[in-house]
Amino acid sequence: MTAVYSCVRVLAETLAGLPLHLYKRGNSNSNEKAKDHIIYFLLHDEPNTEMTSFVFRETLMTHLLLWGNAYAQVIRNRRNEIPTNSHSIK
Repeated sequence: MTAVYSCVRVLAETLAGLPLHLYKRGNSNSNEKAKDHIIYFLLHDEPNTEMTSFVFRETLMTHLLLWGNAYAQVIRNRRNEIPTNSHSIK
């Protein structure tokens, strides 16, 4: 089990540490960074108040490597706000 944990940790930390850029398609097939896109902050800086982008991507990669899939969901209320107690959502 230690070997599996070590391998998963190395892969997850390495991939989580890589630069992550979000691009939008421009004219003539040129791409430019989409820093003003709503999802940029979530992926690049802080997906929620409890984890950094690094921890978020590391967790997703760990789940992918160990269970074969990884999911993330943005849950918002009608005012486009994230609920304060997301643990009570079923």
